[in-house]
Amino acid sequence: MEIQRKHHKIWHKKTLALLSAVILALLSGSCAKPDNGSRPLRQHGMELVELLAQMADSTQYTEIMGADNPSFEPLVQGIAEGDYTAPAAVYELTFPSMWKLLSELGEYDTLDGLPDSLKDLLDARSASLLLTQMNALTGTNALALSSLYTAEKIFVSSALEENTIYLYLFDSGYPIAVSFQCGEDHAVKATAMFLLTDGINADSIDQMKEVLMLFAPDCRIRLLEE
Repeated sequence: MEIQRKHHKIWHKKTLALLSAVILALLSGSCAKPDNGSRPLRQHGMELVELLAQMADSTQYTEIMGADNPSFEPLVQGIAEGDYTAPAAVYELTFPSMWKLLSELGEYDTLDGLPDSLKDLLDARSASLLLTQMNALTGTNALALSSLYTAEKIFVSSALEENTIYLYLFDSGYPIAVSFQCGEDHAVKATAMFLLTDGINADSIDQMKEVLMLFAPDCRIRLLEE
C-alpha cells in the first residue's frame, strides 16, 4: 500500500510537471511574433521541422503521447529513422478555395445551408483538410499518428498572400508538410505534420502530383529555390 502511494505521488508530480510544460509551450506559441517580413516562410517552416525532428528523436515524447502503441510501430520506426536536418527539396503548394475545390469535384451542393461563418472557416482550413485526407489514404493508423506529431506557431508577416503548403522532402524519413494560414493584420498560423505516405520524395514529385489531383485538381506546385 505504501509503495502504491509513493508511485502515485511520483506519477502526480510528473503529470503536473508535464502539464506545466505544455501550458508554458502553449502560452509562448499563442502570441503572434512580428518579423517585419524579414524572414522567409521557408525559414519559419524549418523551425517547425526542427521541432518535429526532436519529437521523432525522443522516445519519452513517444511514450507520453501514446505513440508507443504496437499498431503504430512501423510508422514510428520510419519517422525515427529519418534525417530531417536539411531538406533535399522544398515545394510550394497552392490550391483553390473550398468553394472552387468542391465545385471541381462535383460536390458544390455540400456547402448548401452552411452559415457564411462556417464556410469561411472551412475555406481557411482547406490546407490542413487536404493534408489530413492524404494521410487518411495510408490508413487509420497514419491518420491517428500524424495528429500526435504536430507543431504550430503564430507570427506576423506580410510575405503570405494566400493559404499555402510548403512540402519539405528528405533523403530519408517521411516528408513534412507545413501549412501557412492567413489571418487578420498579417497574422500567420503555421502548422506542421508528417505526411505518412510512402513513395513521396524529391525524385517522385510526379507521383505526388497524381495524389494531389485526387483532392485538388487545380493545385499548383512549384519548386522553391535555395
